[in-house]
Amino acid sequence: MIQFRLFQTTAFRFALLVSALFTLLTAVLFAFVFFLLADYANSQIRSVIDVESARLIQIVQSAGLPAAVAFVRSRPLPGDRDPVYGILDESGRSLAGGLAFIADGPDWQSIQQPLEDGEALLAKRTAIPGKGAILVAFPSGEEDELKAAILAAFAWAAAITVVLSLLGGLIVSRSFLRRVETFATATSRFAQGHLNERVPLRGSNDEFDRLATNINEMLAQIEALMESMRQVSNDVAHDLRTPLSRLRHGLDLARRKPANAPALQAAVDRAISETDDILATFAALLRIAQIEAGTRRAAFARVDLSSLCENISDIYTAVAEDGGRRIVATITPEIWIDGDSELLTQMLANVVENALRHTPVQTVITIDLKSNQGEYPSIRVSDNGMGIPPEARDAVFRRFYRMDNSRSTSGHGLGLALVAAIAQLHDIDIHLSDNQPGLTIEMTFQGKQE
Repeated sequence: MIQFRLFQTTAFRFALLVSALFTLLTAVLFAFVFFLLADYANSQIRSVIDVESARLIQIVQSAGLPAAVAFVRSRPLPGDRDPVYGILDESGRSLAGGLAFIADGPDWQSIQQPLEDGEALLAKRTAIPGKGAILVAFPSGEEDELKAAILAAFAWAAAITVVLSLLGGLIVSRSFLRRVETFATATSRFAQGHLNERVPLRGSNDEFDRLATNINEMLAQIEALMESMRQVSNDVAHDLRTPLSRLRHGLDLARRKPANAPALQAAVDRAISETDDILATFAALLRIAQIEAGTRRAAFARVDLSSLCENISDIYTAVAEDGGRRIVATITPEIWIDGDSELLTQMLANVVENALRHTPVQTVITIDLKSNQGEYPSIRVSDNGMGIPPEARDAVFRRFYRMDNSRSTSGHGLGLALVAAIAQLHDIDIHLSDNQPGLTIEMTFQGKQE
């Protein structure tokens, strides 16, 4: 099947185009060489003829026409590469040589050798006023042989170029098609539900490996989103069952009890509270979805991260003191980044609130903002509370995740999920570590400080 598709690949078509271009360039090159060498050979023949013509003219002018006739008659029979002579009188009658039949032609003529082989000659006629004319010719077969050799070389070169180009195109196309097949197979299996399928890498770091890396990252992201959707569906079904059950149970009790205005009012208040709680959960989910969609990125602007951290510290210092805890802030001034000020405030507030909610009384919570040599600002929120076990540190950013499986504490389990969504939008790397005792959440911005 691959063999039939080889001729349809872009690589093979490109090879055909390259073959055509090389053939055209070869033709242009050979045409240039052909005309250059042909002109050179012709000029060499003309030079020989001019030299021999000048010799005969000198003999005629110095010793007369009979001396020239004697010179021509004394010459041996011309060979394949010897000049051929002819001398005519004033009436055009041949006195010597065998070229009388071109007497009435132009000065330069191409004629046939008056011998058995009939080889072509290039001939020149020079008139001598009052005495006649002399004729000198030279075989042009060497020029013709050179032209034929050049044409044959071009034919062979063109044929070899086409064959090698097509062969190269087939080889490259086969290699490309095999790589493309690996992409098609992996993505097809992924589409069929094998979400752990990835495009294999060869380790050559070529364009296919780079493309495979990008596709694998995309597939991993899709897999994570699909897993997240499944997890959200399960968590929504699980976490909303309890408040909905309470709501129904409360309404059912109110319906069964005798009509009593205060009791009915209390039941309605509880129902409204449960409904508000459910609506708050959905609002948080919608907010996370909106952030993950990336639509807020268009509203990014310059944000004074130092002032933002100071504001959060000021706001929650009083809240911490009311709960018997303490906040200590160490903030490096004049740190600016690009981002959404509202979302960044929400992110840091959620982290601080999480520390306040899940730590015992007398816990010290620190907020540190620093910049690593003017680059990559980071915010560290630490506490000396109970901390989080290492195996649960990745899970805390999932929607509806709670370390308290009984759901006895308040909240929806969406605070840190919202933090993770905001961090992803801003390219912030979040790292949880042991504060010995307690927990440290470090949020490092990947963009450089300006």
